Amino acid sequence: MLSFLRTLTRPQIPSLNTIQISRDALLSNLSYLQSLKPWHEIFPVLKSNAYGHGLKQVSSILKNTNLSYICVDSFPEYQIVKDYARKKSLIIGETLPTNYKWYNHRRATPCVYNIPTLKALIASWYPRKIHLFLNTGMNREGIQDRELPVFLDLLQWSRIELEGVMSHLANADETDATFNSIQEATFSRMLDVIRKQVWSIRYIHLWNSAGISKLKRSEYSAWRSWLSFFWYEPVESDDPYVHIYKWLTPALSILSTVTALQQILPGDLVSYTWSYVADQNTTVATIPFWYTEWLSRRLSNNRTVRHIKTDTLLPLIGNICMNLSCLEVWETDVQLGDQIELIAPDWVNTIEEYAKRCWTIQYEVLVGLGDKVRREII
Repeated sequence: MLSFLRTLTRPQIPSLNTIQISRDALLSNLSYLQSLKPWHEIFPVLKSNAYGHGLKQVSSILKNTNLSYICVDSFPEYQIVKDYARKKSLIIGETLPTNYKWYNHRRATPCVYNIPTLKALIASWYPRKIHLFLNTGMNREGIQDRELPVFLDLLQWSRIELEGVMSHLANADETDATFNSIQEATFSRMLDVIRKQVWSIRYIHLWNSAGISKLKRSEYSAWRSWLSFFWYEPVESDDPYVHIYKWLTPALSILSTVTALQQILPGDLVSYTWSYVADQNTTVATIPFWYTEWLSRRLSNNRTVRHIKTDTLLPLIGNICMNLSCLEVWETDVQLGDQIELIAPDWVNTIEEYAKRCWTIQYEVLVGLGDKVRREII
């Protein structure tokens, strides 16, 4: 009671930086993706803080959906999904075999990548369900062909139910699908071996967001949605299947606030190492956002952001700092407290555009968004 009263009396200080998550966009994406394969289960992947969107927020959005599983990477992520979505978790990340004793076998299903993990689960004596991960060519993790007989023999005399068989595609996002076919053939061959001893497997999932449009075999019964659930196109722009993803809706935007204004003269310098020198009378507006929150220093003097009130693009000037960035305000009326849009879902400043300027991929940008920046469902 005392802590509840303290919460009520705690001052509600407005956040200077906010990541906004659209509930309607995520639910619309989920509905559309389910319509692509209506007879298959879809498992949204919310690992790495839901790809930067906020695991608590996205989990709560999915609370009232009819999902059988939400995929997470780790035990801490599973605990959040359990509390906020109240869904079962498919834990796709590995851990030490001794850690599986902490998993609630009614709420968390582990993916098994090796024989020591299976032995540890058998030793726990709980009747658990598992999903078996097959190594089909990425060679990072998973059971290989030669290990299958040992794995299946152990499974036969245990209380473990093989509920699912899965693998992962190495380059489904690329236009050349040659290696997809090789992995798919390996997966099918290993699956045939498993089916000789396990008659009923409920979930067979190899598809990811890109693979769903490219792999055609009928034996799959589920798929894992990664980038597409959050709107981002999982294939290249010249891919013949890119049109499938055009109906997805962006869900994320990032806002900051002007906290300082400086009038400067021609020849004045801005920020560290004097990478910007004013060539006219101008105003510098400062916002408390950038590489602490992981919007890269590579964008110094290399990007524009939007002043919301006037719908005007303002250039970033000077080197981006640990907590601050500077904008040039020349003919725009900018005041303290004005909002600045750094990432927009459907405008020029998208995550995709940002990633290209930093010579990286959208994944790296998304998962790097600071977890201390406030997330807000809109």
